[in-house]
Amino acid sequence: MIIEGLARGISRARASTTVRNIDLASASGPLMGRAVELVGGQFATYQALYETQPWVHATVNRLARGLGRLPLPIYIDGGADGERTRVRSGPLFDLVRRPWTTRTGGAIQDGNTVLLVQALVTNMLVAGFNVFVKGYTDDSGRRRPYPVSLMPSSPWAWWPVFEGGKLVYWNHASARGNVPFLPDEVWVVAPWGMGQGGMPRSPMAALRSTLMAEDAIQRAVIQRFEKGSRPVGFIAVKGELTPEQMKARREQLNEVYSGVDNFYRMGLLDNDASFHPMGQTFVESELISLRKLNREEVASVLNVPQPSVGILDRATFSNVSEQHLMEYMDTYGPPAVLIEESFGVQVIDQEPAFQGMYAEFNFKEVLRGDPMKELDILTRAAGGPVLTLNEARATQNLPPLPNGDEVREPQNMAVGGQNEPGNGTSNRQSP
Repeated sequence: MIIEGLARGISRARASTTVRNIDLASASGPLMGRAVELVGGQFATYQALYETQPWVHATVNRLARGLGRLPLPIYIDGGADGERTRVRSGPLFDLVRRPWTTRTGGAIQDGNTVLLVQALVTNMLVAGFNVFVKGYTDDSGRRRPYPVSLMPSSPWAWWPVFEGGKLVYWNHASARGNVPFLPDEVWVVAPWGMGQGGMPRSPMAALRSTLMAEDAIQRAVIQRFEKGSRPVGFIAVKGELTPEQMKARREQLNEVYSGVDNFYRMGLLDNDASFHPMGQTFVESELISLRKLNREEVASVLNVPQPSVGILDRATFSNVSEQHLMEYMDTYGPPAVLIEESFGVQVIDQEPAFQGMYAEFNFKEVLRGDPMKELDILTRAAGGPVLTLNEARATQNLPPLPNGDEVREPQNMAVGGQNEPGNGTSNRQSP
């Protein structure tokens, strides 16, 4: 199969697209539409901007690492409706727990569930999509009838090839040349886009002007400190001064007014000299406000609550819990469902050994609130205790007790079906 060729060469498959200044005239395939024209005629790829612009870097990492911390357990449906059992062994469990190794994946370390999710989300937010190659050969060289690895690669090296409106294969640009892969040999994770076949564009495309402005501001600040020679002001005197006189005046001014200790010393000029300050500092030109606006636009496009990336203008202590719920439900929820559904359709459903199983993110632990309030709400809703004696003892690391695995019912509660109207029974005691 085609995949066998990549298993030997994917460790060297790297598209050279991370250079800050690139020649778009010679760009093809993986480069087209994945770079931003900067102020001054320079170009930068989205990956380079993610690595150098703090707002983009912080926001993307917030999403990738926040979703990566969630457990991704494997379940299998039970016999009755709604019943399921958590899978803790087997080929699919091993695949999710260790999606690649350094021998097959071309990565600097063996993969795990956290790295798998981080790679998925980071590439989706920067490149717009992600591609993993299914590997069927294990570390010992034995061929398996089901995938034993999901090999990571740079999304910039992939582009789809259509014929007659149908996806024929994915092309991968590597050091060995272009290698085609059949659709069922790869796992593609991507939101729907408006390109051919639903191919999405990078979210960075919507931030093109924002990224240009942020890059220009950063370069301007660096140039001011590195090459700037603009004085804070000029001293004008009447008459013409010789170079020696100008040097003497400058030395006198530096001796009296230079340095931190003389920063606010009152100035005094003689011989009809006058001081002319220079205007349009960075503060006066509102570059600080523009950088703040850039941060807000990045958070909005990537659907991250602004307080999560340090924008605290409207954040208060009273809405911290609401912001936490909003982040996990509205920000992490959509990509989590996309990963679950695409994994089920493209990886699980195509393999007989994985039938009946599915992966599902566990939001329960990160969304837990006040334990006392949760227990109180559940107890009120159930009309009685919701934990057994041994379950309560387990929370305190205490050993179980005999007959402690049953939920105790209050004596004043009627169980469903008892003492129904018209059944001839009564709770009143005879005198």
